[in-house]
Amino acid sequence: MAVSGISSFANAALQQNWKQYAAKVADAQTIDWKRSAPMWQSNIVQGNKLLTPQGPVKRAQEQVAHAIGLPGAVPVQLPATAPDTEEP
Repeated sequence: MAVSGISSFANAALQQNWKQYAAKVADAQTIDWKRSAPMWQSNIVQGNKLLTPQGPVKRAQEQVAHAIGLPGAVPVQLPATAPDTEEP
């Protein structure tokens, strides 16, 4: 996610509103950071496994960017139902 932040804030237009986006990232109503949250299922979380290859991480980055309202962020389709998983 750090790469997402660095690349996003390299854009001059986003630098002006960085506090707004940072607040949204920290807001539990905007981003549910729990592993079991629906936004992570089928992108970086498969069942109980955390995926680290570039493709799943890129999809997770796009989910966060869309959730906090970054300009140009593309919404990613969430799975219809997330599998039941337990927090580690």
